[in-house]
Amino acid sequence: MAVRSFIRFEAKPGKGAELERIYLEGKFLERARVLPGFLGGDFVCLDRSTGHYAATALWDSEVSYQRWQEIGPAETPKEWRDALLRVVTKFEPGVAWDVLHEVGSEGATPS
Repeated sequence: MAVRSFIRFEAKPGKGAELERIYLEGKFLERARVLPGFLGGDFVCLDRSTGHYAATALWDSEVSYQRWQEIGPAETPKEWRDALLRVVTKFEPGVAWDVLHEVGSEGATPS
């Protein structure tokens, strides 16, 4: 059964743009492509005024997501992990939920 992971970040005051830059330039989501069970992901801004962000990803199974939890830190260079931690006040580790139903747009291609 597919699962969707969800990680929340809260940027330090005035550090939202820097958090966005670090997350994108550090290619945090792209690095998950090393696992065959990674089906795609998103980095989203929940509220720029409060600096709330999230990263979500779709996995083919809980096992694939747990494997990513084990190898993910080694896949991301320490300088990028440290840079991210310098601009956040709060980081909520990933939680995975079972995907019960998913609908895609016909003909849509992921970005």
